[in-house]
Amino acid sequence: PLHALRQRAEQAVSERRQREAKLAELARRPPAIQAAPDVARLMDELGLSHFLPLLLAEEAADMETLICLEAGDLKDLLLPLGARTKLLYALKHPDWRPRYK
Repeated sequence: PLHALRQRAEQAVSERRQREAKLAELARRPPAIQAAPDVARLMDELGLSHFLPLLLAEEAADMETLICLEAGDLKDLLLPLGARTKLLYALKHPDWRPRYK
């Protein structure tokens, strides 16, 4: 069990480093597309606007595309578990917004 726990921790650290590197890279160049206003608003309301460049980089910046994404897709886009969970829940329950961002 300890070995498995260590592996999960190392995986989480690796994913975080990957995500930070990708965000830093995206910050150095302007996005090829702009986020649709409803997507930008949703990400802001969820406290996830800092992850918007990850969606823009893969052209997942309109609500029609976002609704089609699954947890695995969001993981591939390097969104962490908490962000994936919030986003997927908000897409399934449009009237829900978190109490705390």
